[in-house]
Amino acid sequence: MPLLIAAVLCRWGIYAGTILDAAWIVRRRPGPRASIGTVVFGAVIAFAAVEANSTAVRAFVVEAFKNPSRSMFPTLKVGDHFFIDKLRRPSRGDVFVFPFPEHPNQDFIKRVIGLPGERIRFRQGHPIINDVEVPSCYVGRASYDDADSSVTHHEGKVYLERLGDRSYLTFYDESPGVFVDDQGPYVVADGEVFVVGDNRWNSHDSRMWWGGRGGGVRLSTGKGVPFVVWLAIGDNAGVDWSRFGLGLERPHLLPSMASLQDALDKCLASP
Repeated sequence: MPLLIAAVLCRWGIYAGTILDAAWIVRRRPGPRASIGTVVFGAVIAFAAVEANSTAVRAFVVEAFKNPSRSMFPTLKVGDHFFIDKLRRPSRGDVFVFPFPEHPNQDFIKRVIGLPGERIRFRQGHPIINDVEVPSCYVGRASYDDADSSVTHHEGKVYLERLGDRSYLTFYDESPGVFVDDQGPYVVADGEVFVVGDNRWNSHDSRMWWGGRGGGVRLSTGKGVPFVVWLAIGDNAGVDWSRFGLGLERPHLLPSMASLQDALDKCLASP
């Protein structure tokens, strides 16, 4: 029994050391980060879930998800693992995890832009809500590769978009073969929200569902709001430590977009 107790205490000591080390790494790395408290909280929940296999934690408080697609580029990368706050009701501009309405066994992640009763249309991908275009600021150009797509190299413009008290980055693909056209109008049904991907021309979202008629997501079916990246698998299948502890409440640039930082800062500073 003493040996068993010692082994358990040793394992918990390793967990505690890992959590403190993670918090220290977060504070030393540049760029927008979740607070130390947020990272420590997420890590504690993760270790507790592993240690106790806590169904209650996953069902009611925090749950881990993995991003499988590029529809939220540049906010999320393929291979990002993140925690969602299951107690938080999404607001306009929030990223949101929910069951895909047409196939509820699939989980989707998109951004909330439209609320019940609102009339939404898109001009070249830029949203217009109740005849008012969502403010945006041009940041610069970016690109990414996707070997699994019919268009393997994507290049386009990056904009900072503002919705309510949220600011976030969006990508407007200009690669040959990418569809670009005006869309809408759509009217958001009661009890639903209208969601789109930050990668505006490479996202299957509210604009295309139900045979192209479009549709929203019932808030009652939502799973939660992502708040921090706790693990990121890079393109070479290794861990991308640059994204560890990355807070998802504020806009951030991928390392490949570092040259746009000055332009992003100017956009953030503009009224």
